[in-house]
Amino acid sequence: MNRILFVDDELSILNSLRRGLADEDYENFFASSGEEALRILEKEDISVLVTDMKMPGMTGLELLKQVKGIYPDLVKIVLSGYTHLPQVLVTVNQGDIFKFITKPWDLENEFKFVLREAIDFYNYKKELQRTRNALEIKNVSFQNILKAYDDKIIAVKEEIVLMRELNTLIFKEYNQLLRRWDQKSEHKDILLERFNFLQGLMLDVFVLVPFQNKRFAPKSIGEEMRRFIVDTESLKKIEMSLDSKTPLSLKGKYDLMIFLIKKSVTLFFVESFDTHI
Repeated sequence: MNRILFVDDELSILNSLRRGLADEDYENFFASSGEEALRILEKEDISVLVTDMKMPGMTGLELLKQVKGIYPDLVKIVLSGYTHLPQVLVTVNQGDIFKFITKPWDLENEFKFVLREAIDFYNYKKELQRTRNALEIKNVSFQNILKAYDDKIIAVKEEIVLMRELNTLIFKEYNQLLRRWDQKSEHKDILLERFNFLQGLMLDVFVLVPFQNKRFAPKSIGEEMRRFIVDTESLKKIEMSLDSKTPLSLKGKYDLMIFLIKKSVTLFFVESFDTHI
């Protein structure tokens, strides 16, 4: 429940407010001086402060200046019979005033409406602050997630580099063993050719890792292959057709798919074939 604090050195005004606002859906507090108002503010969670300007001891302006720095979310209203314009402007500018209401006021048609506006404004500011805090927390969490993801990607890339280097050493060693093999036959040459192809294939795959899923149109596969064919003399013709059952888009490891198709076409299809995929 919202709470409103009324400050006025005239007890008759405070009693009038106490009676007139008794049925409202917010809790009311009353103080007859600025010092008493500060004590209430220390103990209670006040939403709106309504204060008179001309009071003995601490004036309304002095009270407003103090609470401005201590309670920045507090909505402040001045209720005063003092209407000298320069003083009103000083109060508004220095006290961060929401409304300035002159005495006498219309309780039902003016004053209650202004109090409701002030409470709504206070609640809006608090909700805005809660939303801002929640966004900051989410932003920190999001940044932590991104950092964890980046760290994981770095670790994966380092592992891939290590695996590629290890495989390069293994292939190099086996290649040397095959070349030192005493058998003089065409089988050795074929084995070396296949071995070198396998070596190239595996090391090229490491370049593509880690594979990423992405959405793409099936037609793009055909376009990729046509561009590939232009630079591949050993291939004569490859066509790709889509029927009505083909999805408009697919999702998968597109780069790996194109890589495997190109390798397969290069390996298995020769110039004399009129090939259709």
